[in-house]
Amino acid sequence: CVERSGRSIKLNNCSTSSRQKWDGLSLKQPFQLRPRGSNLQCASQHHEPREGEILYMTSCKKSRANKTDLWNVY
Repeated sequence: CVERSGRSIKLNNCSTSSRQKWDGLSLKQPFQLRPRGSNLQCASQHHEPREGEILYMTSCKKSRANKTDLWNVY
């Protein structure tokens, strides 16, 4: 499961932790990945996705301005 820890995002064993609960997921269109109940923080990276890129939490406003806020399900 994907889990938030401060600004960091890591893979961890799945649990009932609120740090593993997310909003925004869509199977039909690009989406912002946000902590459950928050519209202020989004999962992002520094620029376009590339191999080895670090994923972290940042403001949705900043990631939207940098166009790094939309995700797709494959």
